[in-house]
Amino acid sequence: MSDFIRQNKLFSFYTALVILLVLIAILAPYLAPQDPSDGNMRNVLQQPSVEHFLGTDKLGHDTFSRIICGTQIPLFMTICVVILLAKLIVMSQDKVVEAGATQHVIKNPQHDYTKSLLASVPEMGRRRYV
Repeated sequence: MSDFIRQNKLFSFYTALVILLVLIAILAPYLAPQDPSDGNMRNVLQQPSVEHFLGTDKLGHDTFSRIICGTQIPLFMTICVVILLAKLIVMSQDKVVEAGATQHVIKNPQHDYTKSLLASVPEMGRRRYV
């Protein structure tokens, strides 16, 4: 394991970063020092301080708490996109003509319509080197 980390430092760094962001999103309600939707007009546009790490916005919301709690929706949307991209559905004239794992459908298209769609994509499956 440690050899893998030493050999793939950049991959390991980004993996740790993703794990950290996922943990922040999951634990956001517990990590946020204040309620992100709780505005206080007495604390409008305050500079960073011990009470407000990143200051407050024009409605008195704690900026740090809003950033931490704001990670939850993008994480959910990212998971949804990954799930949706795992399966490819090809439709023609309101009918599903082919469905399956994305890589399988792209590598082994069965229906003529799917083949013509893939043929219309420029340089499908070939890498461009500039």
